Amino acid sequence: MKAKWRFFLFGVFAILLITSIASCGESYTQEDLDSTLEEAFFEGYEEGYADALAQTEITEEEKPKEKPVETTDRQIVKEWTGEGIKTTEPFVISKQPWAISWVCNMTESYGYFSITAYTTENKMVSLVANTTQSASDVSYIYETGTFYLDIGGYGAVWAIQIVQFP
Repeated sequence: MKAKWRFFLFGVFAILLITSIASCGESYTQEDLDSTLEEAFFEGYEEGYADALAQTEITEEEKPKEKPVETTDRQIVKEWTGEGIKTTEPFVISKQPWAISWVCNMTESYGYFSITAYTTENKMVSLVANTTQSASDVSYIYETGTFYLDIGGYGAVWAIQIVQFP
């Protein structure tokens, strides 16, 4: 009799464990990722500009009245979406600054996501992302040339845009 109860309790525990693990990951559509990526780009730009102004020691009259780069005139150079590990094809940036806008959504509770930007001479330019949580951000890079991204990920669905300003 005790063996039946143990088997029953073990089965209930296993079902609860599997259900809780399965509910940890949320499903996201490509439209969700694109929308979040767009929001993160503009939000990151606005916050970065405000932070830069807050750190200056100039008077209110000396502060620029407009943003130095108009976000509506941005040009998307490359876009990638996926999950897991990827090394991108090289892309050319002719003007600075340029931005890497990204979003990732964890599908596993123990997932991770990272982006590292390199020149085609394998010089590391920037560790753009390194997270174990769902997140989004924008990083600005002040170099021109030919670059590629090394994307690391496990248990993460991601979308990345390379943005250049005219």
